[in-house]
Amino acid sequence: MSEVQLFLCKTCNSKDTHGTIHSEHRSAIEDALGQAGLAAQISVASVDCLGACERSQTLAIRGKESAALLFGSLELPNDIPDIISTCRVYLDAKGGWIEDARGCGRLRLCLIGRIPG
Repeated sequence: MSEVQLFLCKTCNSKDTHGTIHSEHRSAIEDALGQAGLAAQISVASVDCLGACERSQTLAIRGKESAALLFGSLELPNDIPDIISTCRVYLDAKGGWIEDARGCGRLRLCLIGRIPG
């Protein structure tokens, strides 16, 4: 299991009944993690719902004994570079608690909540 997991909501793409859009976004995120050299540290999982439907597309990040962060109103695939940047900032943050979110790009404006680890 990876040190950190990204959870991508499948329900946010419910307009696409075959899951094609979700699969493409998930694959694009996984590819970007690989290109950034983060694939060994961060895995991507699909989940049925993250409970923030009014702010879809949603994504969460969680590390062992670290804060969990929930982001909404993502614009995929455009936000993938900022997802990668956020992953880097998260990995560097003590306990996943990001103090200065400027390195997260647009995702700093998409944060819905954080839960201490």
